[in-house]
Amino acid sequence: FPTFRKWDLVRKAKSKTKYVVCNADESEPGTFKDRELLRRAPHLVIEGMVLAGLVAGAEQGYIYIRHEYHDEINALRAAITEARDHGLKIGDESGELFETDRRFRLELFVSPGGYICGEESALLEAMEDRRAEPRNKPPFPVEAGLRGKPTVLNNVETLSWTPGIVLNGGAWYRDFGINGAAGMRFVSISGDVNRPGVYEVPFGLTVRSLIHDLAGGMRDGQALKAIAPSGPSGGFLPAQCLARNLPKAFLDEHSLASGESYDILDLTLDNRSLRSIGSMLGAAFFVIGDQADMVEMALNCSRFYRNESCGKCVPCRLGTQTLVDLLEKLLARTLDGAAL
Repeated sequence: FPTFRKWDLVRKAKSKTKYVVCNADESEPGTFKDRELLRRAPHLVIEGMVLAGLVAGAEQGYIYIRHEYHDEINALRAAITEARDHGLKIGDESGELFETDRRFRLELFVSPGGYICGEESALLEAMEDRRAEPRNKPPFPVEAGLRGKPTVLNNVETLSWTPGIVLNGGAWYRDFGINGAAGMRFVSISGDVNRPGVYEVPFGLTVRSLIHDLAGGMRDGQALKAIAPSGPSGGFLPAQCLARNLPKAFLDEHSLASGESYDILDLTLDNRSLRSIGSMLGAAFFVIGDQADMVEMALNCSRFYRNESCGKCVPCRLGTQTLVDLLEKLLARTLDGAAL
């Protein structure tokens, strides 16, 4: 759902009341890039929200932030106060922008907690003092979002890129991409690497460059076993992907025969490439070395999603527990030395 389309739909909505909401409830395991942006460059998020409000015609914005982010909450509040000195009275009741007749008020909404609150419609439910469960769609937030009004809902990074794009133009952002991709992004990389952290990288960067050039290579001399390019929710990709397990479109694009394998280090980090291999590109990038037990890791992830399920849908409510049961039995067999 491209950002320009969200903003345009809310701009064209006939409602007099509209909202802008920033999703800063960063709860996906292994994701911590938004934390760095909120702590170190809160003004970018704020400027992005003001721009969204001006474009979409909204006069009220909320930053929905994870309740454990104490330092980031303080940084945002300080930045909102500082904005007043530059003519942005977004923290005041007036919301006056540069002594004009345009208005935009900004408030922080601290999340009550819960992994499911990161889903945009569950987030809106929590803001309306209801249990955080995803809404049925349609309607989408651009039609009926916060309090039933048209709502622009973007994440921290999207809003942080907006001021730079407005100042420098779309081509400035697009041309950062490499290997046929467009733009840049922030990646939280963690796991068995020497330099875990948050990196600003071009779309189209290879997994090899991310792990070995930026993150300092594998820790303790381990060999790469698998990656999770979108955290555990996006699944794990082995270091060597057997061609018979890959989608036909991917095989055709890379001229792979059925008996061959694909080196995951050659994969480019862009949405098209990740979709074609059957995965997705998210904010968290896990790196798993050859000392890890993948069954144990799968069990740990399944337990997390079981515990964090909102319980609304039967496949998730019962399926996550079934996965845990199956993996516990499988792990017990491997510990007993039984063949899989």
